[in-house]
Amino acid sequence: MFRKPEKFVVVTVQSTSKPRITEILEVIQNHPAIQEIANLLLIVPSGERYELLTHRYVGNPPEALDLLLLDAYFPGNNSFAEGNMLFPNKLKDLMGKTYRLASFYLLPWVMPRQTDDGIINYLNQSYTIDGLDGYLLVLFCKRLNCTWDLLIDQYWQYGQVFENHTGNGMVGALVERKADFALAAVGAWHQLFRYFSFSIPIQWIGITCLQPRPTLIEYWKIIFMMFSTTVWAVLLVTFVLIAILDNYMPTMIERWSPNRRGISWSFINVLCSFLLLPSVMRRSRASEVMLSVGLSAFTLIVASVYIGKIHSILAIPVYDPPIDTIIDFAESKLRWNAPHEVWMYLIAESENPHIKQILTKFHVAPIPDLET
Repeated sequence: MFRKPEKFVVVTVQSTSKPRITEILEVIQNHPAIQEIANLLLIVPSGERYELLTHRYVGNPPEALDLLLLDAYFPGNNSFAEGNMLFPNKLKDLMGKTYRLASFYLLPWVMPRQTDDGIINYLNQSYTIDGLDGYLLVLFCKRLNCTWDLLIDQYWQYGQVFENHTGNGMVGALVERKADFALAAVGAWHQLFRYFSFSIPIQWIGITCLQPRPTLIEYWKIIFMMFSTTVWAVLLVTFVLIAILDNYMPTMIERWSPNRRGISWSFINVLCSFLLLPSVMRRSRASEVMLSVGLSAFTLIVASVYIGKIHSILAIPVYDPPIDTIIDFAESKLRWNAPHEVWMYLIAESENPHIKQILTKFHVAPIPDLET
């Protein structure tokens, strides 16, 4: 990730006064952005011709700021003196040019290591960088003959960018022009495209999320695992309706007789039938016999199914379901923890309802809290 895309800058000097031209060129040379632009062309009038200048760029200041004459253009006959390239390739040999790199220690991508012959300067000491991304940095400078000045903010890590173009961490150093490049497992984060440019993908990676192992389900919850919520609702409605029917069914005893049992007795009697406990079987009328036989058959079937299921479940310890897919994670009660919100950037724009549900579980926690 870097702050600037590939740019071609052409500056035309309008003045013909030599002192004024010299002053303008000095201002351009002293501008801090001149060290970040490799393809620079200055068009300076000089009598009947235009001198085409560029800066050295390679190496380090002040030599890198020296102006070089590329060619001269004669407008009278529309010709060039030498016919040289106006934007020569300055990146073949950077001649020890130092680039500023913002990063932080991140296994297994960036792992700085002190050494005697490193091409990376950190805290005035010689370093090299191991890791998937770090090795690319080392090879880059060995091939193009450059060095790195390393900036590490381990506390803020990736950091963040604010609306006023300030920030902290790795991306903050980049937006505040404290660094030229930033690298540490960087992805195509759409939230940062307005501030930075991204290189082409170097490698595809996969992220493994660590989660607690499944825990044993509490025994009181196992009682209700035999049937689904719908079945339990049907059983409850059936229980209430049968109890009410048992209470209001015509009987030989007068309604206001002291020997007549109330609705609470009917509920308890039906509950005993559901639990396969001794209960009073009404058999004075045909309707009562039909109700009693139907209730006995129904409760016997339900109880047999329940007992069979609970014995099969209790044969082995019962654990919470494992999280093997995104859907499992979305439906779980686990919270997603990471040291920085950058881990949610790649999926923040997803329209998948399960991904949206996962994003609501995201929580930024300090690294010491994650370790515990």
